[in-house]
Amino acid sequence: MLNTLENLFNLARERKKNPVDGSYTNKLLNNKSFSKEKVMEEINELIEAVENDSNQIHEAADVFYHLTMYLEANDVKIGSIGGGGRYDALTSNFGLEGVSGVGVSFGLDRIYLVLEDLNLLWRE
Repeated sequence: MLNTLENLFNLARERKKNPVDGSYTNKLLNNKSFSKEKVMEEINELIEAVENDSNQIHEAADVFYHLTMYLEANDVKIGSIGGGGRYDALTSNFGLEGVSGVGVSFGLDRIYLVLEDLNLLWRE
């Protein structure tokens, strides 16, 4: 799924840089109010699909697509490259009381996207 989302963001960025005449994607990228309207419409359709137990996957995909275009239209960059925190009671879930901890992680896909955006990737 991460590859699909990455491809979707790459499509949005590519279309933003190199518009295609008559493209629905470019219409979303160039018209923020239309893009916002479509996100809201697609979210409502997803909620209805979930409540009616029908077509959830297709409606969720529509939400991802339209939300991605809306975020790109508004120059919102997605994601941090790392995360972490303090986990005071986490070990108690596994039967070990009174032990706290900290943790950190880095997302290689996020690091790759940041490096790509900054043109810092080495390519042959």
